[in-house]
Amino acid sequence: MFTQDQLNEVFTLDRFTGFLYWKYNNRRADHFSGKYRRVWWGGQKYYVHHIVWCMIYGNWPDQIDHINTDGEDNRPENLRESTQAQNRYNATYGPLRGVESHGAKWRARIQVNGKRIELGSYASREEAITAYEAGAEKYFGEFAEHNRP
Repeated sequence: MFTQDQLNEVFTLDRFTGFLYWKYNNRRADHFSGKYRRVWWGGQKYYVHHIVWCMIYGNWPDQIDHINTDGEDNRPENLRESTQAQNRYNATYGPLRGVESHGAKWRARIQVNGKRIELGSYASREEAITAYEAGAEKYFGEFAEHNRP
């Protein structure tokens, strides 16, 4: 792929916003497409988060995770190298993750490496959320995504 030097010759990175600018004209190089910001360069599409990572750390990553789950936020402190599985751990699927009503109770479960793990059945939704979040911490560590209110 590209080297850190090549990228730094072509682009300027605003580390505060995570935006890329062309050095030759100082105009924004990136655009939003779908879930992520991209750059068209030499007839090819490149994800901005990969370019930013290489500009900062000097290697072209296979997989990058947006810590705050916002695919438009390419500030270096919001990016971390990950495996594909780790990148899915904190994906946003909706307002409540791993918890569902189950009759008069609430069930918590989590999927790890393609296997569903039952975390228990609870009297309240809050207990099930707590159980899911404990399971996410156990299995996903720093990549765990907590349920949002």
